[in-house]
Amino acid sequence: MNRRLPISVWMLASALLSVIVWLGCEQKGELSPSSANRQVLTYIDTVIVNPPTLRPSEMATIEARILNESNEPAQGEAVKFTVNRGALAQGRPDTTINTDQS
Repeated sequence: MNRRLPISVWMLASALLSVIVWLGCEQKGELSPSSANRQVLTYIDTVIVNPPTLRPSEMATIEARILNESNEPAQGEAVKFTVNRGALAQGRPDTTINTDQS
């Protein structure tokens, strides 16, 4: 017994699948640095946590190197640090720091 579905059912299924994929892959938010009133693209080059493992009540330092597209330090960029366990500045799980020349 070879039952085949009509072409209209396949077309409807294809259209519905296309809409679902389109909605699922739709860009969320603004990602383009040029349309976000930015002149230069910046990126995180290096993150160092020293020491890499802590015991309760111990402290560590976090350093991040933020560069622009010319591989120069990016000044004045807001960088948000977040931890899953423990706390950062003022006992909060996140803090935002503005970058400097180093």
